[in-house]
Amino acid sequence: MQWNDLNKFPWSIPLGSVLRIPIRLHVTFFILWIAQTLGSIYYGTWYVILSLIVMGPLLLTTILVHELGHCLAARYIGGTAESILLWPLGGLACIGYNTTYLRAIWVAAAGPLTHIPMVAIWVALLFPAYHASTGSWHITLHQPPVDQSHFGHALVVWAIVVRTYPWDGNGCAERLGKGE
Repeated sequence: MQWNDLNKFPWSIPLGSVLRIPIRLHVTFFILWIAQTLGSIYYGTWYVILSLIVMGPLLLTTILVHELGHCLAARYIGGTAESILLWPLGGLACIGYNTTYLRAIWVAAAGPLTHIPMVAIWVALLFPAYHASTGSWHITLHQPPVDQSHFGHALVVWAIVVRTYPWDGNGCAERLGKGE
C-alpha cells in the first residue's frame, strides 16, 4: 500500500474531506471510545458525559487539527497533502515533499504548534462546563480515578517506547541526525 492509497486502508471509514484532503477514521477509535465510556460508568453520570465528550469529538478535533497542521505546512513548502487517517493514538497525514531539512522540520513541527491555540479554546470551554457542574469557578486539578490514570500512563509509555517513524519528534530528530 502506498501512502497516497489511504482510501483503501483496512478498517477505516470515510468522513469526508477538509481543504480537499480526504479524511478517514479507523474503527479502533470506536472500540477505545466505547471501552473508555464503559469504564467511566462506575464513577457516575458526570464521568460518562465527560468521557463521551473528551474521547469523542474533542479528541477527534484535536487530532484532525494537528494533522491538518502538517498537511498545510507541506503544501506551503510546495509539497502535497494526499489524505489523513484518524485513530485513537493520533493520526497519519499522508504528505509528500522534497526539500531541505529545515523545511522538513517546519512540516513536522506544524502539527504540534496547532495545540497552542487549541489549549486556549479547550480551556475556554472547560470553565463554563465546570461551573455548570460544580457551581464554582475555582478549578482544581486532581488525580483521575486509578483505572483512567493507568490507561493514560500506558499511552505515554507506548508513545515513548514504541518508536514509530514518521512521528513528529522522530522526524525532526532523524533529519537533524542525517544533516540533510
